Amino acid sequence: MRNLLTYCILALLMNIGYSTMPVESRAYVDVSFQVFYDQLSPYGHWVYYPANGYVWIPNNEVGFYPYQSGGYWVYTDYGWTWVSDYPWGWAPFHYGRWDFDDDYGWYWVPDYEWAPAWVAWSSYPGYCGWAPLRPGVDIDFAITSGYRVPSDRWCYVHEGYLGRRDIDRYYEPREHNTEFIRNSRMVNNTFVDQSTHTRYIAGPRASEVQQRTGTPIKQYALASRSTPGQSVSQNQVSMFRPVVSRSAVGVNPTPSRVESLQSLKPLPGRTPKAQSIPPQQQPQTNRTPASSAAPALRQNQATSNQRQMRQKSTQQNQQHAQQQNMRQNTIMRQNTITRQTGSPQLQNIQRQQQSASRNIAPRNYTPRNYPQHRMAPQPHYTAPPPMRQAPRMALPPQAPRQAPQMRSAPSQRAPAQMSRPAPSQRSGKQR
Repeated sequence: MRNLLTYCILALLMNIGYSTMPVESRAYVDVSFQVFYDQLSPYGHWVYYPANGYVWIPNNEVGFYPYQSGGYWVYTDYGWTWVSDYPWGWAPFHYGRWDFDDDYGWYWVPDYEWAPAWVAWSSYPGYCGWAPLRPGVDIDFAITSGYRVPSDRWCYVHEGYLGRRDIDRYYEPREHNTEFIRNSRMVNNTFVDQSTHTRYIAGPRASEVQQRTGTPIKQYALASRSTPGQSVSQNQVSMFRPVVSRSAVGVNPTPSRVESLQSLKPLPGRTPKAQSIPPQQQPQTNRTPASSAAPALRQNQATSNQRQMRQKSTQQNQQHAQQQNMRQNTIMRQNTITRQTGSPQLQNIQRQQQSASRNIAPRNYTPRNYPQHRMAPQPHYTAPPPMRQAPRMALPPQAPRQAPQMRSAPSQRAPAQMSRPAPSQRSGKQR
């Protein structure tokens, strides 16, 4: 009896403990791309982009930027999560990637994996920045310094303003982005969702931001909802994040209406270039079942591909014919000039001879740098052989000449005076 009572108490305590543990509240709803096609059609245009398939262009105001316009960041247990103010923000900012067209602006490419935000993060002393990840960019490459995007796609803000709902009031001017990018480093804080094995960049760590700014970061709990949309309460973020199936048997998702890029209005000041974008899918006015729409879609696409191949082949043939005509005209012109003025080699020799006769260094002549049709016909000229000089006769050896000795001029000394003999001498002679 005592043992039975003990077991009952332990079981009651275990039940109470499990009820207080946090339970993953994600609603695993299995859907396909058809949910994106149907839910986003009222807010934009679906067009066929050759490189990415069906893409979505939103009906937004001029100056729209993904992850900058109409939204803010909140910190959850999944990292920094983008909360959008748009009614369609639950899908394009958490599934797929964004890219930019020079004529029509931003467009969204759907994908299967969910993340709090598909962006790359950058850190600058006291500031942080983010930019949308382009389609096909790997996470390992996005966290390195080799990932480059245009500077105007980055958004920088002081770290103290992260988590504010009016964060768009504190964005740094895009003119300063070049300086930020030059002196910043990429944030490599990645996170792996164990439920779906999805890897993404979670952004700067909240503890580091709090330590640098001294501002506490509020953390929200992320919950799932069963209907499209999102909402934020005091401590919780509810978001529709279903599991998108990659393959559904007997289902071929297609938008109810596919428009061509030519039918859309380009950006202000932009004129779409001819042939800049291949011909698009013709818009479908009536919705048809997927089983019957798929063959028609493939047939129309095959016809469009054949038409493009024929046009490309015709252009190549025309270019080849033009090159052949230009080559033949060039050969005929060269032959005509050669008959009039001689071969290019002969002309080069004549020019060198004329230059040598004028003691001028000959010009480095080639047919490319001197047009032949501008040369006047030159008469045939042969330089005369150099004249021979008679040898000099050898002279007999001669003795070296001596310089004549100059006589010295006579001295101008005064005549000597006869000295008188001494008295002794005079006395001796007298004797």
